[in-house]
Amino acid sequence: MTTDTAIGARASLATTTVFPRRDGADEEAAPFVPQPQTLDETGLEFSMVLDLVVKTIYFAGRPAARQIAATLALSFPVVDEVLAFLKREQLAEVVGSGGVGEQLYQYSLSGKGLEKAEEALSRNHYVGPAPVPFDAYLDVLARQAIKAARVTPESVDTSLSHLVLDPQVAAALGPAVNSGRSMLLYGGSGNGKSTITNAIGKMLPGEVLIPYAVDLNG
Repeated sequence: MTTDTAIGARASLATTTVFPRRDGADEEAAPFVPQPQTLDETGLEFSMVLDLVVKTIYFAGRPAARQIAATLALSFPVVDEVLAFLKREQLAEVVGSGGVGEQLYQYSLSGKGLEKAEEALSRNHYVGPAPVPFDAYLDVLARQAIKAARVTPESVDTSLSHLVLDPQVAAALGPAVNSGRSMLLYGGSGNGKSTITNAIGKMLPGEVLIPYAVDLNG
């Protein structure tokens, strides 16, 4: 699974980072929802995506439509909706092409478009993957909760094999993880807390989806 195919409901694909936990855990695949093909399916406000597209063109100069879609981590049909609006409103125009097909059309902002970009930048300077709607993020978060995961004695032994631990500590980790509750690791600096935490991550099956950005109330 790649960052281009794993995403929370209605969110843009590459806004999600996939961190593998353990090899051979296909049966515990991370929650998957197909990439949105329309603006409505993203769950984002049109004005937000419009600002992102305008700012992307502003900083890129003459980007191709495909480049804009890649920057925003959105499908071309979604970005094309916004580009069509920009052309209708004379905020942007096609100034060239890098090949055959609309995805290779290159865009530049008009005078009105530059004003729109400056207006968008006055609100914020963020340019990058479109955010995941907060409700979609919560939905995926709930579906990949630790309570649904179980570790086995074998996976615990494998994950801790590179560490020298008190047998009581090693024996307690598996049940602690399977409890699905909060865990506190404490001790002096350099005694292995971070290393054990990383090992716990390797014990767990499946993958964890982490959005690049989250939209909270616009």
